[in-house]
This record gives sequence, structure tokens and C-alpha cells, in this order.
Amino acid sequence: LLIKPGDNIHQAANLLAQEMGTAVNIKSRVNRAAVQQAITSAQSQLKLWKGIPPNGLCVYCGNVMKDGAQTHQTLSFEPPRPLKSGLYLCDNRFHTEALQELFETDNKFGFIVISGHGALF
Repeated sequence: LLIKPGDNIHQAANLLAQEMGTAVNIKSRVNRAAVQQAITSAQSQLKLWKGIPPNGLCVYCGNVMKDGAQTHQTLSFEPPRPLKSGLYLCDNRFHTEALQELFETDNKFGFIVISGHGALF
């Protein structure tokens, strides 16, 4: 769940409530339980925030394999730069493509190494 700056946290909570209602229609018991657990975790994470931070809010919830065992992971954070759009996806992986450009730097760096034997750029 990616919530862009300026959005209302209550709208995001309402979206999750609607998705919880839709999740009961998932035929696979295992998938239904996993989706409902992820939505419940996302709802709990939203309650920890008083509002949407200036750069937006990222919430990732789901089951992951760790050390050969399946474990539930939940993570919420403010991105380093403002999100350009909101996103809600329920999938078998965490979608981080929207965050990749936020972590890229605009700064250019170069190195000049000078020794008694010459210079390297």
C-alpha cells in the first residue's frame, strides 16, 4: 500500500476495509487467510500513524520465506522523497518499483587519484 502525500489516511483505511470484504470471496482457504492477515496488519499499521507524512506512506505486509520457514512481515515507513502516486496491490511479491526512483540520487560523483607515478580519473 503506497499512499501519496496529501491523501487522507481514513480513505486508505476505508479501502482496506473494502478489500477485507472482497477477500472473503477468495476460494482458496490458504490464500484467503494470507490476504486477510495482510490486510489486518496493514490496518494496524495505519492506526500507528496520525496522518500521512509529508512524503507519503509505504506499508508492506505479507508472508515471506525466512530461514526455510514462512513468516509474516509488516513494514511501514515514510519514503525519502514524496511519492508521485498511490498504489494498492495484493500479490505474491512486494512491489517496490515505485520506490526505486525515490532512492536514486541526482548527485554525480567522481574520483581523482594522484600519486607520484601518475593520475587516475
